[in-house]
Amino acid sequence: MNILWIEDGNLEITNVASTIFKGIVNGDFVVEEGRNIKESLQDQFAKMQEYPVHKLHICRNYSEWIYEKLDFLKDYDVILIDKDLSLPQRTIARKEPPQEYQNDQNFDKNAGLFIYNQLIRNGFPDANIAFLTANDADLNDFKKQCQSAYFDEPHITKGKSSTGYSEINQWLLQKADDPYLTLRRGIIDGCRLYKKEIEILTQKDLEYFLLFPKTINKYDIDYQLWLESYVEDLFLYLELLENYYPITYKVSYSFIAELASPWENALNGFFWENGKCKYENSNYQRNSLQSFYDFNFKDNANKIMKLLRNCVAHNMLSKEIEEKTVAFFFMLAMRALFNLDIEKYHNYEYMFQTIFKGILQKPSKEQISSLLTSSYQELFSRWQAGKEDDVYKYLDLLKEYGNLRINKNTSRVNFAKESIQFIYKSYFHGLFEYKTNDLVIQKNKLSFNFTKTVSKTILTYNPEFEKDNFPSYLAKLIYPLVK
Repeated sequence: MNILWIEDGNLEITNVASTIFKGIVNGDFVVEEGRNIKESLQDQFAKMQEYPVHKLHICRNYSEWIYEKLDFLKDYDVILIDKDLSLPQRTIARKEPPQEYQNDQNFDKNAGLFIYNQLIRNGFPDANIAFLTANDADLNDFKKQCQSAYFDEPHITKGKSSTGYSEINQWLLQKADDPYLTLRRGIIDGCRLYKKEIEILTQKDLEYFLLFPKTINKYDIDYQLWLESYVEDLFLYLELLENYYPITYKVSYSFIAELASPWENALNGFFWENGKCKYENSNYQRNSLQSFYDFNFKDNANKIMKLLRNCVAHNMLSKEIEEKTVAFFFMLAMRALFNLDIEKYHNYEYMFQTIFKGILQKPSKEQISSLLTSSYQELFSRWQAGKEDDVYKYLDLLKEYGNLRINKNTSRVNFAKESIQFIYKSYFHGLFEYKTNDLVIQKNKLSFNFTKTVSKTILTYNPEFEKDNFPSYLAKLIYPLVK
C-alpha cells in the first residue's frame, strides 16, 4: 500500500508516525539529528519492513504539492491530509496560491482543504482519504466550515489527539488488508519493475531474460523481426496491465483476458525441436533435481497460461474471479514471460500474500501425493480418451475432457464452474511432472495405481519443493484453496 501523508509537521511528527503506522511497519520512529524530517521518516518507514511492500511519501505544504506534481490517482492508495499546512518550510521556495486565493491570509491554514477538493474533483475516492484537523474540539468548527462551502465533510475526519491517531491507525490497517487495493498496487509495481528491466537490458541479455519467445516456433517465421516487434508489444502490454485497475473497484474478468492474450500464438510449453530431440532452450540440461525443478516450473507456467487463454477465448472460465485468483494468474504470467531466478521473489509477489487470507500452508510430500492421485483419478474417471491403457498428463487429460467437439458429456457452463480448481490442480501436476529417465530423477518417482489398466509412473516428487523458493511459495498460497 502506498501512503501519501500531507502534513507540515515538526519534531513531534515522529511520535504521531509511530502511532498511526503501528502494524503497518514494525518499530518506532526516531528523530535523526541533522536529517531532513521528511526524508528521515520516509527512509525509516521503508527500513521497518522485511520486504518494503508499503511505501510512504510526505508532502509538507501546498508549495510541495504543486512542485512535485504527484500522480496521486495511480501512485497512491490512501491519503492522509492535515487541514493546516501553515508551518514554514526552509527547504522549498513558497509557491503562491491560485489567483483567487492570493489575498486570503488564511490560505495556508486551510490548504489541506483546498488539496482535498482537488483530489475529489480529479476522481480520488473520499473513502480512501483521512482528514486531520487541529484537535477533537476543532471538529465542530471544521464541519461548519464544510457546510458553509456547501459540500459534505470528508468521510474520515479525525482530530489530532491520541484517540484520533488510534482511529486513523485502525483505518490504515483495514486499508492495508483490502484485497482490491493490494491487487492493484502489486500489479502496478510488478509491471513497472519489468518495464524498467526491459529498458536497461542489452539485446543479448534481453534474449536470455525473455522466456516467452521459447514457446514460439521460430523456424516458421522471421524470428529476429518477430522479436523486435514482440519487445515493443510487450512494453505496451505491461502498460495496459499497469493501468487496468483504477483506485475504485473494477471487475477482473476482462483483465484476465488481457493478461492471457499473448499466449494465443504460443505453443503448449517450450518449443520442442523434433529433429534434434531436445527443447529449444538449451539452458535447461535437466541433469539435476534443481534444474529439473526450474524447468518444470517455467514450462508449466507457460502451459497454464496457454490453458487460461483458451478457457477465456471459448467462454469456459468462471466469471466469479476473486482477487487472490487474479494475483495467482498475474504472478504465474510474469514468471512465464520472464526468465527469473526461482530462488528469489519480488516485493510485489510478497505483497500478494496478504490477499490469501488464513494460514498459509506448504503441503507435505504425502499431501502432494494425495492431491495428485485424487485429482487425476477424479478427472480420469470422467473422461477416458478412447484407450483405457493410455496415460495422459493431467493438462493433456484436461484438454481432452474440455474438448466439446469430442466429449459430449462436458458443457461450457459445467467446465467454467470448475475451471479455477482445474487450473490450481494443474499447477501441482505440472510442477511434479515426470519428463526424464535420468537416474537422479528416477529415485523420486511417485507411482499410483487406481484402475486395472493405469498404473504407470508419470509424476516425480522433487525435494527442491521443500526449500524456500518461488514455486513452493506459490504452492503455499493456493494449496488451501484446492478442493
